[in-house]
Amino acid sequence: MFRIPLLALCFTLASSPLLVAQEDLPRLEEGLKAVDAGASPARQRLAVRRLIRNAEKALDEAGDKPERWPLLEFLFRARQQLIKLDDDSKHRAEMLATCRELVKAPDEFAELRLHADLLLSQVDQARKGDSPAARAEALRPFVARY
Repeated sequence: MFRIPLLALCFTLASSPLLVAQEDLPRLEEGLKAVDAGASPARQRLAVRRLIRNAEKALDEAGDKPERWPLLEFLFRARQQLIKLDDDSKHRAEMLATCRELVKAPDEFAELRLHADLLLSQVDQARKGDSPAARAEALRPFVARY
């Protein structure tokens, strides 16, 4: 008698975007660690691309909820891994776009945005062609943020 409502409640909770995002991250992390270094580079790239697609889907489901920041940080690391396997300008552009989103994270997620923020700062300084002294000076506001 109570099985049908309980089953419906369990299905509703399991399909909730909040729970999906929280459950996806550990699975995605395991997948990234499990990319077989002994496999061919093509298989490694395929595995990482699949993880990126799954993370993007989970990110869409998370919407503007706080779960989006750990997913964005995962995407940042997965895109870095993909660039190690296939240094394509498209992949670099996608990683920088992910960085630009990740640096918008609130202060409670500062540890997740740190590397992305540093990378964007370095890219900006390199594009300007700044001297080492100017690059060092540019790090002062960065350090103050963290």
